[in-house]
Amino acid sequence: MDHVGITNRIKKIMDDNNLTPIQFSTKVGIQRSTLSHILSGRNLPSLSVIVKICSVFKDISYNWLIEGVNSVIEPIKSEVSTENIDNKEPSVKTISKSIESSKKKIDKIVFFYTDDSFKIYNCKS
Repeated sequence: MDHVGITNRIKKIMDDNNLTPIQFSTKVGIQRSTLSHILSGRNLPSLSVIVKICSVFKDISYNWLIEGVNSVIEPIKSEVSTENIDNKEPSVKTISKSIESSKKKIDKIVFFYTDDSFKIYNCKS
């Protein structure tokens, strides 16, 4: 993960919404110290912080916040299901996006685990 990029995107969200760090942390539901450590570069945001940010700011996509891709942010129509993979992995929430055009190809798949970790699979054809 690009720490500086994520920090800059969080600052942009705060600036675009005219929020101070205290207002932002309250709105998102995280500790002020957590946000302070992220903004200072001490810590990377956890997956739970990223999920909270994207849940509060519905126009922010996970891809944009984590990787800075897809500058045009559009809401994703999704179906959420919980699965257990091979009975070895924790429950996983998978999000499947309907593909509107047969010319579209899947670029990557992200699995979010209940322990706040995630795994990104790049689909190169």
